[in-house]
Amino acid sequence: MPRVQLVMQYLSAYFPINKARLNFLANFIQALYVERTVNLVRISQAFVGHAKNESCYKRIQRFIKNFDLDYDLVAVFCSSILRIKGKYILSIDRTNWKFGKIDINILAIGIFYNNIAVPVIWKILPKQGNSNTKERIELIERFLSIFGEDKIDFITGDREFIGKVWSSYLISKSINFYIRIKGNERTHTKSRKKVPIKNLFRSSKKFVPKHLDGKRKLWGVDVYIVGMKIPNDYVIIATNLKPEIALFEYRKRWSIETMFGALKTRGFNFDRSFAATSAVSPISLMIT
Repeated sequence: MPRVQLVMQYLSAYFPINKARLNFLANFIQALYVERTVNLVRISQAFVGHAKNESCYKRIQRFIKNFDLDYDLVAVFCSSILRIKGKYILSIDRTNWKFGKIDINILAIGIFYNNIAVPVIWKILPKQGNSNTKERIELIERFLSIFGEDKIDFITGDREFIGKVWSSYLISKSINFYIRIKGNERTHTKSRKKVPIKNLFRSSKKFVPKHLDGKRKLWGVDVYIVGMKIPNDYVIIATNLKPEIALFEYRKRWSIETMFGALKTRGFNFDRSFAATSAVSPISLMIT
C-alpha cells in the first residue's frame, strides 16, 4: 500500500473528516517528513500526485485559511503515536522569535519521549516575554480535559514557572513537579530564619547534589528543595515528590529545548520559513 494511503488509514481512526481532507493531511504530513520545513512552497513540491506545484500550494493555502482543525484531536493523535504505557512525563516551556515586527511567542507542553518532548498542547501568547500563571493553568487545564487527571507522572519547568498560585494549583490537582527556582528566592533555615535559598548551598562542593532536610516553605507552599553548585550559578529544584532523584528527573526538562531546536534552527526552520510564504499569516502557518 502506498505510504500516503497508509497515513490516511491511520489518520482516519482519529479525525472524523472526509476522504479528500484525509488525503490532504496525509500528503501534508509526508511532505513535512520529506522536506523537513514549514515553508509552504517546498511542502507543495513534495505532494504526491499529478497536480502542479502551484495547484498544491493554493490547496495548502485554502486548507489553512478555511479548515478548522480540532487540535484536541491532534494532541490525542500525537500521543497515540508514541505508544507510551502508563503516565506521561511533561515538560513546559516557551519559545519565541520575531517575524518582522511581529513577536511569535509560544507556550507549549510536550510529552517526554526518547529524550525529546513531543508537543501536544500549545498557546500563542499575544505579547513578548514570560508567560503568566493564568496562561500556564489554562494550558494544564486543556491537557487534563483531553487526557484526564491521572495521566501525568510529573511536570518539569525552568525558572519562569514559579510562584505561589502556580505551585499551589499543581498541588491542588495532585500534579507532581520538578521545577527549577531562582537562587534569590527565600526560605527558612532550621532556626526558622528566612534567607536566600542559594545561601544554603554555598558550602557545597561543585556538582555535588544536596537536598535540604524535610520540606521547606517556598511561596507559602511546603516543598522539598534540592540543589547543586555549578560554575557561577546554582541548579536548585523545588519538588513535591522524591528529592533524592530531583536533579536527575529535572534533566528531562531539556527534552523540550531539544524539541524547539528541532522545530527551529536544527530542523524545520520555523523561524526562517515565513519569508517565502508571506501570503499566509505566520500565526496560521505556525499552528497548522
